[in-house]
Amino acid sequence: MEYRVLGQVEASRDGRPVALGSFRRRSLLAFLLMHGNEVISTDRLIDELWGDNAGLERQNALWVHVSNLRSALEPERERRSEGTLLLTRSPGYLLQVRPDEVDAGRFEHLLEEGRLLIDSDPAAASVVIGEALALWRGRPYEDFAYESFTQAEIPGSRSCVWRPSSCASTPIFAEGWPPSWSASSRAWLASIRCASDSPPCSCSRCTDQSGAPTP
Repeated sequence: MEYRVLGQVEASRDGRPVALGSFRRRSLLAFLLMHGNEVISTDRLIDELWGDNAGLERQNALWVHVSNLRSALEPERERRSEGTLLLTRSPGYLLQVRPDEVDAGRFEHLLEEGRLLIDSDPAAASVVIGEALALWRGRPYEDFAYESFTQAEIPGSRSCVWRPSSCASTPIFAEGWPPSWSASSRAWLASIRCASDSPPCSCSRCTDQSGAPTP
């Protein structure tokens, strides 16, 4: 499976797009992707997806969405089985996913690979980070940007804050930048910092939550 969240939420299987269905079903997938390999209780899923409209009938609705999502992700799974991806785990559900199956995970891996190459081979580093930047198609979880359950996740992930910063204007690559990259893209890449290593920046460009720039 391949999941894309750096833009609108999409999924593909064997290179073919997966029809995810209704907005609520796609919301369910998006929320489970945000918490991959983590058991999310039924009560929390109902609260996050329906909010104040939660009620007893929502439990049945959630079960239907889970069943349909399983069918979409694994159409060839054995009838009435949970399959191997969206698993029932008390007190709720778990989406089993590898970091390399999600574009956000691949982005972080490529970004770290590029960081390690900066001093020894800046030209190669620019290519690797260019591949990372190319994964962005828009704001993370773009189709759910105004849903309450995404607010803590946008514009970054739990492990790394992806923010453009005017605080760092010196490009990290002296000669390795592709000439087509704009100054803002270079400054953005030069200023990416892990949340655990640096305090949040409060400048206007860091707080606009605009996502990654386009090379």
